Amino acid sequence: MIALDLGCSKKKRPGCIGIDSSPNSDADIIRDIERGLPFSDQTVDAIYASHFLEHVRDLNFVMNECWRVLKIGGVMEISVPHRDAPESDWDPSHVRRFAEETFLYYSDHPHWAEHRQIMGIAACFAARKLERDGWQILVKFEKMSC
Repeated sequence: MIALDLGCSKKKRPGCIGIDSSPNSDADIIRDIERGLPFSDQTVDAIYASHFLEHVRDLNFVMNECWRVLKIGGVMEISVPHRDAPESDWDPSHVRRFAEETFLYYSDHPHWAEHRQIMGIAACFAARKLERDGWQILVKFEKMSC
């Protein structure tokens, strides 16, 4: 099983391949993820992104990359600070704020199909979990083909 921990920093998830741009991290692969993931299509079983996506400038590209490398049925688990969380504004490395609705653009909901096409979003996940938990948003996506 291949599992990735994106933006792992010093807290790499056990059993995962850590990817981070910082050489001071615990990453197995030092790479700017916004340049792509170094994996072939449909080769990854799981992706974890804990408090990482708020640092990403090109979210559509990164979500498309995650969708590309995940196998059909593979899962992506995401946690990000909610837009109302105080640290969403305090941290100067945060480049975006999130609401639960942000992730609907990457879901298989028919309402968002036209938006995905216009915005160049290939990612089309089944949302298995999408909820606010205190100051954070928790998402569990499953890759499907749309």
